[in-house]
This record gives sequence, C-alpha cells and structure tokens, in this order.
Amino acid sequence: MTQYIPKHKKKAIVNRLMQAGIQTMCPMCGGELNTLIDGYVVTILQPHINKYQLGGKTLPAVVMVCGKCGYIRQHALGPLKLLDILQEKEGENGKTE
Repeated sequence: MTQYIPKHKKKAIVNRLMQAGIQTMCPMCGGELNTLIDGYVVTILQPHINKYQLGGKTLPAVVMVCGKCGYIRQHALGPLKLLDILQEKEGENGKTE
C-alpha cells in the first residue's frame, strides 16, 4: 500500500498540532480524534460563488478522524507553519533531498 505522508512528516504534523494546543477529544461524541489520515486535503478557493475555476489559491490541510463516531476535523497547514516541511521532496531511499 502506498504511503502518502512519510512517517517523519506525520510525526512533524502531530508535534505541531500538539504545540498548537489542539484538543484531541471529539466535540461530537467525546471519543478520541486519534487518526491522522494518510494524505492531504486541498480546498480550491473560488473567486465567484456561481463559477467553478480550477487552479488559483488553495487551502491545504490535514485531516483527523474520531475513532468512535467518524467525526472529521481539518487543520490548515499554513497557520501551523508546516508548508515548507511538507513540501520537501523525498528521494527513492526515503531521505529528504
């Protein structure tokens, strides 16, 4: 199975979320938001409400999921200062280039 986010980058994401003081309790059921989805979510920002445009500004985020009820929470990467770290290119051996 392909791993979209390498382990060292997942660790950096979780560390940054903890530093930001996020609460891991699910606001819906009281369970634990304990799963970091292996991939990124990118919302495309639109300049007009009635037209869909590809390209332009985006809002990249990571997603956490509650292990009990499935509640989904997104965290934008920009405010967490993670964009530079996560955009580093990986070589074939898993090392950062």
